Amino acid sequence: MPDNEQLSHLFGAYFHQDWTLDAPSWKHVVRQYLKDEGSAAGDLAADAAFTLADSALSDQDLAAHIAKLGCYYWPGGTQAFRPWLKSLALELRIHSAANNSFKPNPLRGSA
Repeated sequence: MPDNEQLSHLFGAYFHQDWTLDAPSWKHVVRQYLKDEGSAAGDLAADAAFTLADSALSDQDLAAHIAKLGCYYWPGGTQAFRPWLKSLALELRIHSAANNSFKPNPLRGSA
């Protein structure tokens, strides 16, 4: 089983039981997580999500494991967790890269 420290933090702190009160969608949760935790944490969480999605766990065991990590997101069925984890990892990567793409030029004066 992969090291799930970053996933545990993402799920427990951001996909907690009241996450729908904090954000309109799981993608908004990802953006808030990256804003708060940074791109490096997002990359680690993405790696862990991809690894977990590719694990040999049955769909039911995967759903139970994700719940143990503190995740209250429900993708519509136990068989939907694997594709959702991959979507989650991609979303983390996309927004993490976007956060890193803008680097102010220190030689340029402020406008």
